[in-house]
Amino acid sequence: MATGTLPFRGESPAVILKAILDAAPLPPAQLNPNLPTELERIINKALEKDREIRYQYAADPLADLKRLKRQMDSARVFERPSSAEKNPKISKLWVATACLAAMVLTAAIARSLRSGRASQIDSVAVIPFTDAAADAESEYLIDGMTESLIDSLAHLPQLKVKSRYSVFRYKGLDIDVQKTGRDLGVSALVTGQVKPRGDRIEVNAELINVGDATEVWGQHYSCKSSDVISLQQEIAGDLAAKIRSKLSRSEKQQVIKQSTQNPEAFELYLKGRYYWNRRTAPDIKTSITYFNQAIATDPDYALAYSGLADAYSVLPTYGGNPAETYPKSNAAARKALELDAALGHPHAVLGSNKMEYDWDFAGGEAEYKKAFELDPDDATAHYWYAQDINWLGGREQEAISEANRAFQLDPLSPIKTVTVGTVHNTARRYDDAIAVCQKLTNENPTFVGAHLCLAQA
Repeated sequence: MATGTLPFRGESPAVILKAILDAAPLPPAQLNPNLPTELERIINKALEKDREIRYQYAADPLADLKRLKRQMDSARVFERPSSAEKNPKISKLWVATACLAAMVLTAAIARSLRSGRASQIDSVAVIPFTDAAADAESEYLIDGMTESLIDSLAHLPQLKVKSRYSVFRYKGLDIDVQKTGRDLGVSALVTGQVKPRGDRIEVNAELINVGDATEVWGQHYSCKSSDVISLQQEIAGDLAAKIRSKLSRSEKQQVIKQSTQNPEAFELYLKGRYYWNRRTAPDIKTSITYFNQAIATDPDYALAYSGLADAYSVLPTYGGNPAETYPKSNAAARKALELDAALGHPHAVLGSNKMEYDWDFAGGEAEYKKAFELDPDDATAHYWYAQDINWLGGREQEAISEANRAFQLDPLSPIKTVTVGTVHNTARRYDDAIAVCQKLTNENPTFVGAHLCLAQA
């Protein structure tokens, strides 16, 4: 605006991009000799290629531009009204001043847009929080905090939240925000650091825009370890308010809702989920112990019953006795729904159990439909359903659609990816199955399911 030309030009986007990365722009004063020296400095700093030397915050160039405008306004007082008409150089300076005013306005708008950027967020991934103290004993708490935030944010309207399986591959890694965001296909990341300090917990949480890797929101929290439930609610509520500024009271309540107010039961539940997610026979049995302890501490804890239903449902895959575990899984799922009818996942557990153990296919499908009505983005439910109708036969295309839906919701989960290959095998689309499972094998060479899928194809 101040020179009437672009700093980087070219015949194609590639040429322009190369110039942005490598070429030094012409000095602005060379294009407009009447440009104030300070404005040239501001422009050059904004165009600086070293990110550490460029302006760090929108407020900084805005302050510099306001300061320059004030200086120019003061100088203008001493100019005679007709001087601009008599002196072409001064006339050009007024053009530069008008450009400067436009730049000040642009900077102010940019600052405003920056503060309101969260309203544009349509998808988010909660990256597993890190433990500043590297305390293995608190790992279950930190993992649980991440999962709870995922569950809470999933209640926000028109917001896609990546599942646990998609984000936990980044646990403990030093991530590149923009690359991770692109890989996950989200517009923002939630990151955080947890610092257990004796009987207190300190948490730093940030909401980062993937497009330019800038922090949209950040907050420090501190509380007693016994107040971890309130801490969860506060973080979830603050994040929700930043991502969606206009929430109804009921929507806010859904976001901060916790299934228990008993901190001991909550801690036991987090331990149960921690061991359930490790998916070995001993770990699943350990998770059952913790879920039962959580229920003993708070008999009305719906999520603890849902966790127990999950654990008993998959235990036969790891050597458990189906005649014992499936009835226990069903009982736990029904109790979870009795305590909280809004939960969708227990219906998926009942659907899977009915189809795979009872061979009640119609009853199982009815349960799946209820699960999808209550929680259409439950990737695990779609994966189980794809698997079940695939085994029935004759519904290959439907199975492929469900498997693809699970994959879209959770694209980094190996088990959901291999299900896509498996249903392609059943549909005799062997080339498609090989393509899917070969890629999965390359990325996860020790994952047995991918090799089995290739062998079948």
